[in-house]
Amino acid sequence: MPTPIGQAFRQEVRVYPEKAIRELVANCLSHQDFLVTGMGPLVEIFDSRMEITNPSEPLVDTLRFIDTPQSLVTRPGQH
Repeated sequence: MPTPIGQAFRQEVRVYPEKAIRELVANCLSHQDFLVTGMGPLVEIFDSRMEITNPSEPLVDTLRFIDTPQSLVTRPGQH
């Protein structure tokens, strides 16, 4: 809903849905490796993007991150 500023109206438009940001930050916090010291999850906001990073290693192979048929994925040592 627009909020009045003097004679003008200002409408806040979010670039990213609040629920999505909350879920990403929650996942980053809950999946962090507590054995990694000196660093923690990081949220960086840039002009054109937002990055949420975690210094730990993934628990699963990164090839499983995207639902790509295995026939399209070239693994090391295979041609």
